Amino acid sequence: MNNPILQLASGYFSRLNLNNRLIDFYHPMNEQIDLGLRRMLADPTVESVSQFKGLDPDFFNRNLIYFSVDRYECHYLFFPVPGQETPLIFLAGPFLTSVPNITSIQSLIQRLSMPPAYLTALSQYYSTLPMINQEDLLEPFAASLGDALYGPGHFSIRTLSQRKEAASSFNPAVSSVEFTDNAVRQLERRYEIEEKMMDCIARGDLDGAVRCSGDSAFGSLDNRASSALRSRKNYMIILNTLCRKGAQRGGVHPVYLDELSRRQALRIEEMTSLEEDREVSREMIRRYCLLVRSSSTEHYTPIIADTINYISQHLSDPDLTLSQIAAQLKLNRTYLSSLFTKETGTPLTSFINSRRIDQAIFLLNSQNMQIQMVAAACGIPDVTYFTRLFKREKGMTPSQYRKMIRG
Repeated sequence: MNNPILQLASGYFSRLNLNNRLIDFYHPMNEQIDLGLRRMLADPTVESVSQFKGLDPDFFNRNLIYFSVDRYECHYLFFPVPGQETPLIFLAGPFLTSVPNITSIQSLIQRLSMPPAYLTALSQYYSTLPMINQEDLLEPFAASLGDALYGPGHFSIRTLSQRKEAASSFNPAVSSVEFTDNAVRQLERRYEIEEKMMDCIARGDLDGAVRCSGDSAFGSLDNRASSALRSRKNYMIILNTLCRKGAQRGGVHPVYLDELSRRQALRIEEMTSLEEDREVSREMIRRYCLLVRSSSTEHYTPIIADTINYISQHLSDPDLTLSQIAAQLKLNRTYLSSLFTKETGTPLTSFINSRRIDQAIFLLNSQNMQIQMVAAACGIPDVTYFTRLFKREKGMTPSQYRKMIRG
């Protein structure tokens, strides 16, 4: 592929995780082109792009760029490559423009008179394909490609649908189907990426975790539910679990994990559209990474880890002091104070106050409680002292902070 315009196109499609290649116009749809779909289905049809019904016979001379969808609901973009001795086309695909679910796949199987045994394999195949907004991402790019390859006004963009074409007869006795090689590789890749993401969460590495979550293999669609939104919610529940296990791997106590996991589960169920997916997933990953950074005890000795966990679980107790903690953990007060400062770099009393202010920040952001109630919930019943402590830590009073966050 020496043409710099085609190299640019290939790079763009690859960034979208979209399979793309130069092929002979008359080349059959082999497993390199459809990623093994027809081989998996044992579809005896030997189909090439030139056999697409409705294709303009003057395809090459008229410089036609086609968006095509085949009988299996797989979308492709293809166009003729100018200046070639043999009829070559540039083909990108397959991709999806909507999230398939179990109902739509069952309808497809029924329409094509396929054996029900293909349901699982088809679901897995679709989960490996990128879902792309054709109107926003591909059509403007296709128009720019046409200008660059053929010249402005010397090409046309068309659509071609094979949806109503009946597939060849399938063996009704099929009882099981092997996944495509591409599906198997995607499954292996997904588990590998999941492990990497949990390691990133365990380190509090937000950028690394976000990169992992954006990997096409990690983001494979869960299309086992009857609606696209329900499928995505199910996937988000899986993501919540992975984040929780990653944070646990990073040394966060189950008490904090359970609370954050519960809040994220509620947020997932509150989703009303697929457009919220990206925002909710990014925020979920961010919160788990912040939790690891603020609550992980992985690098502390067991004594200090127990001390930090005890503090976090008893912040609302106004009697939470060095003496009380030492007595509860059956440790010498002086020894605990010295060891805590040595390992954390902060005196224990200062650490408690800092955690209480962090808790106050959370309550001021998430609850509509009176300042006095916030102070009491943080273990400081004296609202005057609480206000003085808050201002010392944050440079403003709790009331000023609340006014700021409310705009």
